[in-house]
Amino acid sequence: MTSSRPSNFGDPIDTKTKADNWFDENRLWNEENRDYEIKRAQMYMMQGFIISSYVIGIKTIITVIYNQMITRTRYIRDSYKELDISELPPGECLQTAWNGELIFIRRLTVSEVRESNALPTTTLLDKESVVTLSDAGGT
Repeated sequence: MTSSRPSNFGDPIDTKTKADNWFDENRLWNEENRDYEIKRAQMYMMQGFIISSYVIGIKTIITVIYNQMITRTRYIRDSYKELDISELPPGECLQTAWNGELIFIRRLTVSEVRESNALPTTTLLDKESVVTLSDAGGT
């Protein structure tokens, strides 16, 4: 019985160059029963299962993140918020949130409403929409 390892690396190798044949007991056991083919197939199957589980896990994580991103409502289109400013004194500001954004509502005084109505239409920022200012304080 000879060693599976050659005496010199220049000498011819009399055995298959598999990593599990470098020791005599492995060489005898593997080459007698040819179990190395079964073991190699099992290793390939296990590697396939491990890689596929990583791929499935990464796909699941990406799917969860994507679904969270597309279902998040950042704003509700064509919606409005009603506020009762009857308790708010003229000239004061009210702070509230609408669609996740802070908004400030100022109740104009009577003089501010008159000044706004007296301005020429060229000073309007939005010339398309009609702005109606009510008398402040109901007077």
